[in-house]
Amino acid sequence: MLLDDLYDPVIGAAVTRPSRGRSSLERACGGLAEAWTTVPEAGLGDVRTRMQIVTSHPRLRVRMWESTLATQEAIAEGLRSAGASGSK
Repeated sequence: MLLDDLYDPVIGAAVTRPSRGRSSLERACGGLAEAWTTVPEAGLGDVRTRMQIVTSHPRLRVRMWESTLATQEAIAEGLRSAGASGSK
């Protein structure tokens, strides 16, 4: 429960959308920003609390890094499926 990440699909969908003239980095950053806008204001405190708990325990930090890698993969897959070449 502490490491559930409901935002990877939101991020992946955001970077997949056509974005004329935007680099892959701009699309990835935009996807992350868009995902954060979906967090209800009331839920931000919960996110902060979860992060405080996770970062204070070494084993949970390892799992958090694994979750971060999954987020990176969602971004990369979104960019690939939208035609990004990897050269930018």
